Amino acid sequence: MTIAEKLAKYAAEFSIEEMPPKAVAEARLHFADTVACIIAGADSDTAKRTASYAVNSNGGHPESSILGTGGTRCKAAFAAMANAVSAHCRDYDDMSASLNGHASAVLVPVVLAMGERHHISGKGVLEAYMLGAEIDAVLGKMLAGSTYAKAWNTTCTLGGAGAAAAACKLMGASQEDYIHAIGLAASASGCVKENYGTAAKDISVGITAFLGIFAAEMAGCGIPANPKVFEGENGIYAAVGVRDSCGDIDSILSEHQSDFLAPGMILKPYPTCRGSHNALDCFQELVHTHNILPEQIQKVVCRVQQTVLDTDKYPYPATREQAKFSIRYCLGKILYTGKLTTGDFAGTHALDSRAAAFMDKVTVVLDTGILDARFGAEVEITDVNGKTYTAQGRFASGDPLHPMGTEAVENKLRDCFLVKYKPAQLSSLLETLRDVLTLQDICQLTERFS
Repeated sequence: MTIAEKLAKYAAEFSIEEMPPKAVAEARLHFADTVACIIAGADSDTAKRTASYAVNSNGGHPESSILGTGGTRCKAAFAAMANAVSAHCRDYDDMSASLNGHASAVLVPVVLAMGERHHISGKGVLEAYMLGAEIDAVLGKMLAGSTYAKAWNTTCTLGGAGAAAAACKLMGASQEDYIHAIGLAASASGCVKENYGTAAKDISVGITAFLGIFAAEMAGCGIPANPKVFEGENGIYAAVGVRDSCGDIDSILSEHQSDFLAPGMILKPYPTCRGSHNALDCFQELVHTHNILPEQIQKVVCRVQQTVLDTDKYPYPATREQAKFSIRYCLGKILYTGKLTTGDFAGTHALDSRAAAFMDKVTVVLDTGILDARFGAEVEITDVNGKTYTAQGRFASGDPLHPMGTEAVENKLRDCFLVKYKPAQLSSLLETLRDVLTLQDICQLTERFS
C-alpha cells in the first residue's frame, strides 16, 4: 500500500469512540481556542476582505456561517476559507509540534463549515477535527529532521491532506474517496515562509481550508489522484528534495497515539509567532522577579535555537504585521505595557515608539548549545550598573510540557470574545463550547457565534 492508501485506511477506520478520553478533552479545548481565535480575527482587514470575496463569489448558497460577521453565510468551502483567515490572522492560534504548523486554524473552519452544511452533531464534528489533526501529525512525523520545514509552511503544504480527510469524514466518504481526496489536496498545496509578516500567510491558510473541502468534493465526484502522490518518482517528496529522508509510515502509524497526547498540541499565550515565546517568558520572569524598570536596562541578549532565529524574520519591523515576527519589538512592547494583545499588532498605525526605541538595546544570536527544547531561548538582561540577570526557557508557556492553567486559558478565550461580544454574553458562549460533545447539530454552536 502507498502512503496515501495507508492514510486513507486509517481515516476510514478512525472513530472518536476509540480515542482516549484525555485526547478528546484536549481536542475540545483546542477546538474552543480556535473558535475564539476566529472571533478575535473576524474584524481584521484581511478577514473582512476575504469574507466579502467569499459572499460575492457565492450568492445564493447559504450553506455555512462566516463567524463573527452577524449572520453572513455562503458556500461551505468559501466559509471555511474566510474562517481560516480569521483564525490565523492574529497569530493567536495553536500549533501542532508534530506538524510544526497550525493544524487547527485550517481544520476547525473546515469541520464547522461541513458540519453545518450536513447538520452533523458536535461529537461528529469533533471526531472529524481530531482525524484531521492526526493525519497532519503523521505526515509531519514523516518529515521530522528533514530540511522540508526550512522554507515550506507545513500548515499548508501538509495541512491540506488533513483538511481533506476531515471533510471526507463529514461527507461519509468511501475509503477510495479518501485516497483521491488526500492526493488531490497534497498535489495542489503550497506556501513558503517568505510570506511571513504579510497577509499572504493568512490567505494561504484560508486557501488550504478551501482546498481541503474542494478536494473531498472532487473525489466524491469521481476525480482520481495518483496514490503515489507522496513517495512516487515524481511525487511531492521528490519535488521538494526529501524523498530519501522520510520516515517509515508503518512504524509511525503503529506508534502514533494521538497528537493531542504525544507530544500534545501547543496553546499560545501571546498573539505572536511561537518562536518568540520562550524569550518572552524569560524576559517577563526576569523583569517581574527583580523589579527591573525600563530605564534600568542597558542591554538584552537573547541566545536562541536556529528554529527561533528562522522565525525572527523582521529584527526591525516596519509594520504591525511584521512586528509579530520580531523578538526585539515584542520584548519592548511587553516591557512597557505588561502584556501583548491582538490589538498591538492590528491595523496600520505606527509601531509603539517606546518599544521601537527599545529594539536597539536587544541582540538576538544563535546558540547551538541550547538542546532538548522547542524554540529554546536564554535571555540575559544587563542593567545600567553592569549587573546581569539570566533565565533560560526550553518549553514556553502553552506547551504540553509547560501548560497554561485553566484560568489563563479561560482568560484568553474571554479576551478574544470581548472583541465582538458584551461581557454579559461570555459565560453562555463558553458554556456552548464546553458542551460541544452534547450538541445534536453543530448549527447550535455556529448560530451563537455567527
